[in-house]
Amino acid sequence: MRKFLGLVLTGVLLFCTVFSIVGCGEETGNGMTEEERIAYENIEKYHAEYIGDAEYTMTEEYLENDGRLEEVNIIFTQEELEEVFLDFPKVDFEKEMVLVYFYDSFYHYDIPLLKGITFEEDNRLQITFYMKDMEEALPGYATGLPPRTYSLVVKIDKLEVSTAEFIRIRK
Repeated sequence: MRKFLGLVLTGVLLFCTVFSIVGCGEETGNGMTEEERIAYENIEKYHAEYIGDAEYTMTEEYLENDGRLEEVNIIFTQEELEEVFLDFPKVDFEKEMVLVYFYDSFYHYDIPLLKGITFEEDNRLQITFYMKDMEEALPGYATGLPPRTYSLVVKIDKLEVSTAEFIRIRK
């Protein structure tokens, strides 16, 4: 009996040792690759924050003129911000900037979840986010309406950025 307990204890210790070396779950970032882990940590490093729709209103002139020149607008000054938004949470443009990403969708159902930020040496910024698509959120539902343009707004530390790209991931 003593030998059996010794074998069980040895097996348990061996099992625990192997998993502490290999790692699993939250301790290793839930199976993230090294690049994904760094991109995820960059959200906190650059103080990136999704600004919800209820927190701002776009100006009529901007909406009427379809003011977006690009799919992604990088806003560096208070004047640029006021051209786009009537009311917006305070931004310290000495330290921060605002990114506005426009996308078309049949519905506006889910809140975007920032998943990672990559800042490349050539001053390109990539922001990865997750948002359910219509089929995932509302299976079998069809609106019969044309898609509308929505915006995803992110406030982030001021960086020397030449271009920004938003990448939507799905499950």
